[in-house]
Amino acid sequence: MRRLFLSALCLLLPVLWCAAAQEEKPAVCVTDIQGKYRVIGTTNRPGARAEIGDSITLKIDVRSREKGRFGVVFHVNGNAQNKEKFFNFGETAEFTVVAKTPGSVSAICTLIGSDRQFVRDWRKRKVIAGVGVLVSPDKIRPGNPDEPADFDAFWKKQRAELDKVPLNAERTEVEGDAKYPNVVCYDVK
Repeated sequence: MRRLFLSALCLLLPVLWCAAAQEEKPAVCVTDIQGKYRVIGTTNRPGARAEIGDSITLKIDVRSREKGRFGVVFHVNGNAQNKEKFFNFGETAEFTVVAKTPGSVSAICTLIGSDRQFVRDWRKRKVIAGVGVLVSPDKIRPGNPDEPADFDAFWKKQRAELDKVPLNAERTEVEGDAKYPNVVCYDVK
């Protein structure tokens, strides 16, 4: 889940950059992929920012001379709001939500070529693109800023249990790589 949230956040950064010069206009971000595909992500929120209570609309359109389709999942604060929905290239995926909490709203898409395989970049990684909006970013707080009341007692008990387990480690020197004569290697059991 953390990886997905970080990925979504990385996808939001280009939107913010694309929108920086157009503070009063809706944010638009265009991604060109291998010269064959153009992913156009738009939001109705100027600067790709919103406040709690604002209505946010995200749209993704994929254009290509080739036939294919794209799957889209909409997320609020990193949590999927739907199962992946599929659209043909040239169609527009649209999602509207009212922002209820600080965080992010994003639409993430994967491209599927005419061969029914995921479109991959030059490194053979699946192409993922998206658009998003930050909601009241100055009000985002850690998910659980308070530690549990029994935090110290819990870990003290765990440590006491571990201290009862005898440490019967055996260390045996083994031959290392000849390239590194000053390095000593051990096998620890």
